[in-house]
Amino acid sequence: MHFLRFVPLTLIGFFVTDTSLAKQLLSADEARSDIRVMSEILTTAHPALDRYQSHTEWQLAPDEALNTTNESLSVIKLNYKVRQLLSAIQCGHTTSYIPREMRMARLYSDSIQVAPLVLAYVDGKPVVVRSLSTHLPENARIVSINDYSADSLMQAWSQFSFPGDAGISTRTPYFVADEFNLFVNDFIGPSEYYELTIEKDGESQSISVNAITTRSWREARKAWKNDTHQPWLDYQQLHDDKIAYLRIRMFGDYQLENGERGKYKKFISDSFKSMASVSPKALIIDLRENDGGEGRNGAMLYAMIAQEPYEYFDRWESKVNEIPHVAHADISKIERAAINSLLKKRMTPTENGYRVNSWHGTLSIQEPRDNAYQGPVYVLVDGRTFSAASDFVAVAKSNKRVTVIGEETGGAYAGNNSGVTINYKLPHSGIRIQVPLAAGYNKVVNREDKGGVMPDYVTAPSQALEIALELINSN
Repeated sequence: MHFLRFVPLTLIGFFVTDTSLAKQLLSADEARSDIRVMSEILTTAHPALDRYQSHTEWQLAPDEALNTTNESLSVIKLNYKVRQLLSAIQCGHTTSYIPREMRMARLYSDSIQVAPLVLAYVDGKPVVVRSLSTHLPENARIVSINDYSADSLMQAWSQFSFPGDAGISTRTPYFVADEFNLFVNDFIGPSEYYELTIEKDGESQSISVNAITTRSWREARKAWKNDTHQPWLDYQQLHDDKIAYLRIRMFGDYQLENGERGKYKKFISDSFKSMASVSPKALIIDLRENDGGEGRNGAMLYAMIAQEPYEYFDRWESKVNEIPHVAHADISKIERAAINSLLKKRMTPTENGYRVNSWHGTLSIQEPRDNAYQGPVYVLVDGRTFSAASDFVAVAKSNKRVTVIGEETGGAYAGNNSGVTINYKLPHSGIRIQVPLAAGYNKVVNREDKGGVMPDYVTAPSQALEIALELINSN
């Protein structure tokens, strides 16, 4: 476990390039007030502040944030400070966002400029997957930007992006396409051009490229995501129907901007019916890039491969049985009433708070489904495998039902903090903080382990499917 110490933002420039955003300054008193409110909310509402590190380490973070806030600062800079503070909790479900209108103004600006590229994290390196400059080849690895090494920029950015649980480092890099360009702009200041050192095919070269607007960058990012999109729920029969392949990008129903829709329960039911008709010699479940969803859907999937009765979750705990700090909760009265009703119905008082008494059967012994697949199962994972997806992998591996291939999951092996999640709005800045109200604990052996799920075969995620096929054929 790695604890990321709070580093005062005075060490970093953090320029704000849009004049309309620059005017939205907070006084030091307003910023400190927001930090105090956030600290009070977290102390009251968060179910497990000291789950992944000591309580003392968490207590130090707000104090250091307050002590280093001595002058006026922008909402954007305060959000960086807030995110760095939240990183002390090491909870992947606890994060913050600047107000939506401000976020959209930054992402689709015709005046804020960023580097003309879309980056992705490919096998441990930042790689150009879409270039908006004739001088910059695609599939080149970025070595440095304006004399800052790419590694140092990635390390700095990781303090302010979306963390994995328990200080797991594999999750954050997968958000590089979403945030990194703007962070570089904030970190080193605005520039009309960028000096890049790149490496491709074993050769290194230095190039200069003109900056582009964030609007152009986001449009390019969207085009790249559309071009590389794969169905979120997909069932295939490979190698003359001898191998079944399930790709699950989310444990739940969904509807995407491109019109794709998915009904999770129907997909699982139909897939295993098809599987039963061909009796494949092995099943591959691909959970790479799966950010989670509903825990009961992970339990449903496990029931389709279980070989004996099992327990999925050990328990879910909370400090509260109703939404605290309602004055700052960014939800409607109807939503608040519905959530409070659910919490009161599902919670039983304990000595230290409350415990969930039932949740769709996932807290009791469950039986395998009648048509559960009984052959060997291989699960593909990466750092994006998180929350409910990571819980599934943890339970399946603990029960020795699957062979896991890839890299350490971004979600913790022992479980996660989620359940009901509330967005709170800080009074002066409008920054929203996302706070889970429940802590879930998987029914696994060695639950004291605080890292992610470690694969049986550690490899670059891009090679995981190939290795699974090799293992199946060799067996």
